[in-house]
Amino acid sequence: MLGTMSSCLNDDILEDDSAFPFAEIDTLAFDTIFTTLGSTTEFFLIYNIHDKKMVVDRIYVAGGNDSQYRINVDGVDGNMHENVIIGPNDSLYVFVEVTVDPDDATTPFLLEDSVMIEYGEFSDQVLLEAYGQNATFYSAVAVCDETFTDELPIVITRLLRVPPDCTLTIEEGVDMYIRRGASIIVEGNLIVNGTVDSLVTFQGIRLEEYFDERAGQWRGIDLLRGSHAEIRNAVIQNSDVGVSLGSIIPEADGSIDVSKFEVDIPTMIMENTLMRYQLGSGIYALNADVEMNNCLIHSSGGNIYNMTYGGTANITNCTFANYGGILDHQNEILSLANAVQWVTGGDIFSRPGEANITNTIIHGSQDEEVAIQDSVPVVNELIYRFDHCILKTELEPNEFYMNCQIDPASQDTLFFDRFLGDYHLNDDSPAIDAGISNSITPFTDLEGKVRDGAPDIGCYEF
Repeated sequence: MLGTMSSCLNDDILEDDSAFPFAEIDTLAFDTIFTTLGSTTEFFLIYNIHDKKMVVDRIYVAGGNDSQYRINVDGVDGNMHENVIIGPNDSLYVFVEVTVDPDDATTPFLLEDSVMIEYGEFSDQVLLEAYGQNATFYSAVAVCDETFTDELPIVITRLLRVPPDCTLTIEEGVDMYIRRGASIIVEGNLIVNGTVDSLVTFQGIRLEEYFDERAGQWRGIDLLRGSHAEIRNAVIQNSDVGVSLGSIIPEADGSIDVSKFEVDIPTMIMENTLMRYQLGSGIYALNADVEMNNCLIHSSGGNIYNMTYGGTANITNCTFANYGGILDHQNEILSLANAVQWVTGGDIFSRPGEANITNTIIHGSQDEEVAIQDSVPVVNELIYRFDHCILKTELEPNEFYMNCQIDPASQDTLFFDRFLGDYHLNDDSPAIDAGISNSITPFTDLEGKVRDGAPDIGCYEF
């Protein structure tokens, strides 16, 4: 009886010298991977196109257990798998990960191996390719009076803190990669010295194309009370919040002394900077003083710019755009408020607020993209002034709007291609030559192009 059953089972196994399993690809390539951090998981399929099951002799990593690649075959870990069954007209998954060991290279280096497939006299292989990148790593550390240069990328795996009375300087060309949940916290000074031709970048550590437009890959830059930042020629992307100004560190018992929000005003100068794909706000300013010139902020899940609890905002020749897409566009692009309520239903606290916005585009897919919340006008006034701006708003024009274009009819030609995230001006854009030239107008635009005597509105000169 057992012999009969065994014979039946063997009849289900393919025995054909001309048959073989085949992999769906010949090469599995990974994007650049930072040394020691490990990769995302990639996979490929091995097919059996026959009506009987195949028993594959071996599926293994050519480099063996010493390889920096690791495989998992249909849920089973290990770099060597023998007598692997593939059902009739079926397939199996081969999952692959890689961790790259560091060396002394400053440029990306190629790491190769292969997955071997052996079936009788037949053999096949899938080449494995990954580029490793050495980096300088920081994890839960404080830096004081240090300068980052562009010899190697900087990778922050937990927290990078700049204590009071300390300065972190980041020179041109530095690439900053920050892991999920990690952030840069500044109590002292942050100086970012990018140039038009050599930007400083802040982004998540995942370099696969899939993550290019994904928000929430790291927390953001936190400028605490009493801090100062100068950010020039930078890209800040894929974070929870781009730059948050004005928070405080809780007391030892976890409580927060709200009176501290009224003192030690944080300050920031931001010029020629691109911010995009923030899960929340691009800029969140809590009783802070901010100056921005030639900045482009687009595609945020929250406000592009949120002034709360007063402070000042001087914004010139910027473009704030939000049309949804990967991120839901739920909040107004610009929110100005002179008050805050720390506890729902509790007291309202107020500070004076002033916003001067010049030659700036504020435009998006919602009917109302400007929120003015003058909550306590008698105690602390909120002063705002829009001068030669393009605004998407339902607010009635008043003395605070000077030579502004409200809801321009040609919204689809305002930018070159907003659907592709290209916010250069179209050749018939209403922003062309519509700005004001005065002492605060930047001489050049976001990309270093000289502005003429009739400057355009927004961060780009046509």
